[in-house]
Amino acid sequence: MRRILFFILWMLPFLTSAQKPVKTAEVFCSADYLQQNAVRIKWLYKTVYNPAGFDVYRQEKGAADWIKLNEAPVQMLKVLPVNNKLDKEAKDLHKAVIQMSYEEFSKSLIRAFILIKAIYVDELADYIGISFTDNKVELGKEYQYKVCIAGNSEPEGISKSFLVAPYQKPACPENIKLTRTKKRVDISWKPDIYRYYAVDVYRRKAEDSSFTKITKVPRAIQKDQADKFSDKSIFYDDTAIVYSANYIYRFAAIDYFGQVSQLSPEYSVPMVDFIPPTLPFNIVPTASSLNNVVRLDWQLVDEKDLAGVNIYTSDKPENKYVKINTEVIPKTILTFNHPNAAVGSHYYRIASIDISGNENLSAPVFVEVKDVTPPAKPQGLVSEAAEGAITLKWQANTEKDLRGYHVQRSLKSNSKINSSYVNVTKVPITQITYTEQLSKNIRNEFVYRIVAIDTCFNRSKPSENTLAQMPDVTPPLQPLIKNIIADTLKATVSWLPNVDVDIAGYNLYRALHGDTLVIEKINFNLIPSGLSSYSDRAIKAGISYDYFLEAEDSTGNKSKHSPAFYTKTPEPKVSGSIVIDEKKYNAKKGILKLEWTAQASDEIKGYVVYRQLSKELPFKPVSGLLTDNQFDLNVGEKTNGMIQIKCYTQKGEIISSENFSLISQ
Repeated sequence: MRRILFFILWMLPFLTSAQKPVKTAEVFCSADYLQQNAVRIKWLYKTVYNPAGFDVYRQEKGAADWIKLNEAPVQMLKVLPVNNKLDKEAKDLHKAVIQMSYEEFSKSLIRAFILIKAIYVDELADYIGISFTDNKVELGKEYQYKVCIAGNSEPEGISKSFLVAPYQKPACPENIKLTRTKKRVDISWKPDIYRYYAVDVYRRKAEDSSFTKITKVPRAIQKDQADKFSDKSIFYDDTAIVYSANYIYRFAAIDYFGQVSQLSPEYSVPMVDFIPPTLPFNIVPTASSLNNVVRLDWQLVDEKDLAGVNIYTSDKPENKYVKINTEVIPKTILTFNHPNAAVGSHYYRIASIDISGNENLSAPVFVEVKDVTPPAKPQGLVSEAAEGAITLKWQANTEKDLRGYHVQRSLKSNSKINSSYVNVTKVPITQITYTEQLSKNIRNEFVYRIVAIDTCFNRSKPSENTLAQMPDVTPPLQPLIKNIIADTLKATVSWLPNVDVDIAGYNLYRALHGDTLVIEKINFNLIPSGLSSYSDRAIKAGISYDYFLEAEDSTGNKSKHSPAFYTKTPEPKVSGSIVIDEKKYNAKKGILKLEWTAQASDEIKGYVVYRQLSKELPFKPVSGLLTDNQFDLNVGEKTNGMIQIKCYTQKGEIISSENFSLISQ
């Protein structure tokens, strides 16, 4: 049963070839082993036989035409000849075929059984109609054969080119490879599915004289196995071996006509030592983190075939272990230094190895190489100050195990750097820029530096310091004018000094009382912060003014103007007099003739005559600036009101006459 199942699996590619669009049969050729100058053709068809039968064609190499060889279709014989030489198994299979309809047979597994038998028994192949003998060939010529459904010239299969020569047994398998392991021998050979379909394996012990066939079923290689053939292919495993025995193998190929090749040359497979030595023990790893070296110490059981040890390492116990020694460490040496061990976890396994190469690996031992190397000092630190913030930038470190950076800050006091730094960042940051938000009115000058930190919390040396101070954007407090003392020549304004520590000075402004549009700055240069008064010498007597004070700090920030402080400059003191000499009124003409005499301590510039029509109204000039001391006033018929004459000197003094009424003449 095992043999039959094996062949069924092997035959499946042929029996399922109907799924392929063109090729539905495999055609094989062989020189006839029963007669000379003849070629036997056998084909493996998808349904084994065809009710219509087959036609066989031949084409000589170099010719264009195919020549039909059979006169009648090659068909299954329903009745076996009386003188047939089939064994009982072949007869039973033939009987089973003819008792089934073609449709039933084409789907049954019996196809595999009869096809296998037809490979071994050419006579059965003849009776089921899948073989043909070409007796009209010439030695030395090369032919191809095609098989078609009877009456149809389209091929179901075409053979390989075949050179006609006297019959020779099939050649034995080539490129045979045997590999011995502890419990078996793995065997492979170069497959050639068009030359032979199976291989038998023969074996004997070195001390025996005869071989025994160990393949109960010839080992057939499927086409997909042949297509994937490589150095790693294994076609037969001989598991019935004795560990201590030496073996010799031979091989025979079986072609598609049941012919067996000569046995191959002998292949010796001697006994191999697969028993490993005793495990190393008392393995002690010691790490030197400073030098990145791991020292391994161990002990061994001294055995006759012990060669030494190999050492393997991995970063994780489940990962692949890599050998780190280039040559076997002799058994007399019981220590090893692993240099340049990377920072991190290390797992080691020590394997004892014998002279046959058998290894016995110990259980893993663990050791950690700690990172004691700090990151490099951060470089390129610069600072940028803006309103309410200081931004730091620096170059990135290149360490692979970098965790991040700490930003540290101190104060600059009395032009010296304070050695007391505090971390501005609670946890290391990974970016290479940092902005610290501060209150806008902070005027301290800060000192910043950067410290790099790695994943093992090693800290670098601090970067070079950078000084930073936020720009002053806070104006001084609004100042307050406390007093103004004015005379005819100047007005002295005094104020309360500002308490701002960065006050640089003051600006004083003046405007005519009530005028909010035209405000004039008095001082040309900033009034120093140490002064608290300033004299305005560009005033005019008898004028009302509003004064405003502005504070300015060292960075140019200016305060709001102080509240307006009002003052009026006094009238100039009069030195002189005006005496009315004559006042005559000509009623007819409505003209009042005036003459006067003036005395003044300064040179007189001129006179102006004023008239007041009623007590509720002010005096208004009724003349221009007169250089004579007489004037004819046209009053018309209105003689009410008062008259006044004012004398103006070159220094701006004003001398006024007494007010007098208009007297009719």
